[in-house]
Amino acid sequence: MTKKDRKRIEDFRRFLALQELGIDRPAACELERLSRRWRKLATDECSIDSDRQNPFKGADSWYDYQQTKIEKQARELVPEGVELYIQGDCRGLSFYVCGPDVPRPLDSHYDRGVGL
Repeated sequence: MTKKDRKRIEDFRRFLALQELGIDRPAACELERLSRRWRKLATDECSIDSDRQNPFKGADSWYDYQQTKIEKQARELVPEGVELYIQGDCRGLSFYVCGPDVPRPLDSHYDRGVGL
């Protein structure tokens, strides 16, 4: 089995898990896209050196605005009863979709959800 085949199987399993939570394929694809955008923003934000002159005026507020916008769009795609956990750390997956069976609080059990 090639690496590409394993990736296809992994993607298919993820879509099946999301479908069981009530998220259809177009919404799942959009959530993955938003997750990639969130991670890119988090990575860029972490790589800004605070000692150097920042080329973006008001970059902190710009990052906050973009992340708030992405979070709002992502939460609209998740059905009632299903919760979206957003990990702010740029090392690892950004979004976890957690069903009602995942113990609360999510900040200690989010990895039981479907990672995007």
